[in-house]
Amino acid sequence: MSKLLTVLLTVFLLLESSLAFAQSVRERQQAVAMERRYGDVNKALDTGLELLKHVETFYGSSHHDYYITQTLLGSIYKKQKKYDIAEQYYLSALAGREKIFGTDIYIQSDLINVVNIYIVQEKHDLVIETFSRLIENHLINSENPSGTFRRMANYYIKINDFNAAESYHLKIIEEDIKFESLRVRQDYIDIAKFYETNNKPEEAIKSLEYAQELAQQCECASKQSALNKITALLAKLKNSASE
Repeated sequence: MSKLLTVLLTVFLLLESSLAFAQSVRERQQAVAMERRYGDVNKALDTGLELLKHVETFYGSSHHDYYITQTLLGSIYKKQKKYDIAEQYYLSALAGREKIFGTDIYIQSDLINVVNIYIVQEKHDLVIETFSRLIENHLINSENPSGTFRRMANYYIKINDFNAAESYHLKIIEEDIKFESLRVRQDYIDIAKFYETNNKPEEAIKSLEYAQELAQQCECASKQSALNKITALLAKLKNSASE
């Protein structure tokens, strides 16, 4: 009996130690994130690198917390504009979390980190490739991909490819309608603003009229304020178009 109790006590102490370390890691990760955002980025980097070593010593380099810490370090290097190093950390974290989660939605944040670091480095082909992986992940998980389409539209605006940006704005509307999203009305307002910026007043007016129609059909508390907003935008556009 004494041997059994000894074994059970040992297991209990090991479990308690493991839980305590896990809690400590979470707290230190949060501290690094706060320091990176509001404090001294160099201090955040030193603390993050030290934490990565501790996590590797305790868990090894194939643990979820190891990849989370790598992601934190990637964000620190990105803030320091050391994009090549940030990219390495983000890619390593993505590869590791893919081993754990496969194609689950949990890797989407990693893909977004990777696509953003490619954008700041102007690696266009890799940006598009990573966006494609994000869309594929949405579809595998039966998710509405309009959020990624919105990122793609903004990206194409950034690089002055307005035809591509327009096509993704239209895809946003198509997907939100398919998924019966409440954002459809706002989608039409967004694309109207896009058309206005790109000197296509007729398309802008037509899009706002669609938004107005949807607002009129809405049985919601915000109906009147939405109609007022759209009516004001329409009046402004029509006045500009007639000048």
